[in-house]
Amino acid sequence: MFNEIKEYETKICSRCGRELPLERFRSKRTVCKSCYSTYMSELNGFAVTEENIDKIERIYKEPIPQRILDATNVNIELVGTDE
Repeated sequence: MFNEIKEYETKICSRCGRELPLERFRSKRTVCKSCYSTYMSELNGFAVTEENIDKIERIYKEPIPQRILDATNVNIELVGTDE
């Protein structure tokens, strides 16, 4: 009973033709998540390739000051100075 191999349901992507697990697809779509992402970036005028993947600028939210832990008010020993 413990040596049974689980069979995972798979689906074939209609764009790349790979057979992938269902978790790699959006619900009710025939295109896998990676192909869909590539397609959407092409539609927006920016093709994601190995050459320009480094050029994508990441945009991060500014931290909310109320959510930053003040180590002076709690009894926690910090491991480094940048924490």
